[in-house]
Amino acid sequence: MWTAQDIRNLRHRLNMDIPKFAEHLGVTIGEVELWEYGMSHPSVWEETKLADLEPSILRDKVRLT
Repeated sequence: MWTAQDIRNLRHRLNMDIPKFAEHLGVTIGEVELWEYGMSHPSVWEETKLADLEPSILRDKVRLT
């Protein structure tokens, strides 16, 4: 599962602000803010989209069944 810090770190590594990050993932700005504040967590589909942004961390963050 992605933590708030994981998501924030990924966004920073990609040099994206929250609106650009949200647009790239196809989610709302509010959703990204909730993730980064730890008030919500991405769905499995959203976790896959996050991992697509940085494939090297796919095996660590998305549980494949």
